[in-house]
Amino acid sequence: MKHLKLVLLHTFVMIVECRSLSLAATRLHKSHATISIQLKKLGNQVGTRLLNRGHQVVGLTPAGELLRYSRRILALSREALVRLSNQEPTGNVHFGIADDYAKAFLAPIIGRFTTQYPRLRLIIRNDIS
Repeated sequence: MKHLKLVLLHTFVMIVECRSLSLAATRLHKSHATISIQLKKLGNQVGTRLLNRGHQVVGLTPAGELLRYSRRILALSREALVRLSNQEPTGNVHFGIADDYAKAFLAPIIGRFTTQYPRLRLIIRNDIS
């Protein structure tokens, strides 16, 4: 198998997290067609389809276990860049969110954020929408 490109793995992870190619395209600032092509390239490299695509939602195929490896590879890549560049971000990040969204989405995001950026201080303000 050829080497897996980080950009393709990042796109794959974003599609799974968003459960939508369109939403992933928006978040990655790419066209829907570009996202679709990147997903196809990754599937070709792996040798099988990674996602079941429905009308509005995507789901993992059995080969979608690549997701676990993709997340690890991307995390190691970020860690290596931070360690080798010796420019770990520091300071405060201010974040505002409505109560309804905070309850549904915030806990896993905060966990990942603080793991990836231990020297950043997250300041969250949530209120009714």
